[in-house]
Amino acid sequence: MPCPSCRVVLRAGNTTETLFLLITLGGGIIGGVLAIYAHERLGWTNADVLKFAIAAAVGGGSICGFVIWQLGDYTSRPRGEDEDFVEADRATRLRVLGLVIAPILLLLLARVAFKNAADQLLIMLPAWAAAWFGASICLLWVGIRVKRSGRWPPPGMRMAARTRIRRGKYAMWSRIVLVSAAGFATVAALAGLFAWHVTSQFVAEEAWLTRNHALVKVLTANYQPVSRVDAIPTGVRAALFGLMKDDPRLANPDERFNSTDVVDRRFPMRRLIVAGGLPTSWLVCYEHGGRGYVRHLVIFGVRDDRVELQFSGSVGAKVTSLRELRKAIREGHVSDNTRDASGHY
Repeated sequence: MPCPSCRVVLRAGNTTETLFLLITLGGGIIGGVLAIYAHERLGWTNADVLKFAIAAAVGGGSICGFVIWQLGDYTSRPRGEDEDFVEADRATRLRVLGLVIAPILLLLLARVAFKNAADQLLIMLPAWAAAWFGASICLLWVGIRVKRSGRWPPPGMRMAARTRIRRGKYAMWSRIVLVSAAGFATVAALAGLFAWHVTSQFVAEEAWLTRNHALVKVLTANYQPVSRVDAIPTGVRAALFGLMKDDPRLANPDERFNSTDVVDRRFPMRRLIVAGGLPTSWLVCYEHGGRGYVRHLVIFGVRDDRVELQFSGSVGAKVTSLRELRKAIREGHVSDNTRDASGHY
């Protein structure tokens, strides 16, 4: 059908090209969302998530872009055009200058308003992603217009500087550069979204740890690990057994215990995983069997002859040592049940 602006005959409809444009951008966004979901639910590493997001954006963009260039083919140069240059437009020059200055002003504003680097990133990264997504749409759309008209710059496009009109191979390479730049812009936007996701998780975990001083102490203090129940001080054991409403016994790591709801009363319901001590603090991590299997972590403060509970929670990851327990705390697999009135220990 004829193009009303440049009187060039299209072989593919505008609706088709718009649809593929939306599929390209939607594929990149969906790829990023799926990668983040896999990071949270399937245990993917940050590197795996970034690779998947980049592959989804580049793969989807390349396939859909190829179809667009093939179906969006046009006949030769439009008739009735004799101009050789597109004159500079002052308003366009001001817009380009504004696009350069705006990120600098936003960066300066974020640095002034927020002293914490993480807070600055939480402000800057969404703006980064939005800018690159917008750039990818504009670059791809300009590339489509170059393909339609067979020239660079396309008809009706305003330029910041006086630009010679090019056709033939120059126009072909211009659209290749434009679609490649659109792909890179999409990748940059996805990378910004992923970085924002990681930063927001870090800030949330840091805030949670800040409220739990006992857990911070586990990460920073040099707890001396023990692997036998009788190596735990008597006062700490008495405080721990006092929390257990039924069967106040604790098996050693290599001993049998009731891990399921098939209970043999000859064996304890709980088994020690690891314990560690300081002169002023003791932690005990143990398994609790029965109808609902759970791993508990309790931390006691010790002062003179007094032992008081400072923290209690459940560990959502498998741990077998103090090092693995610290890793679980850093990765947010430990929940805080200190104020839980049910007293399930």
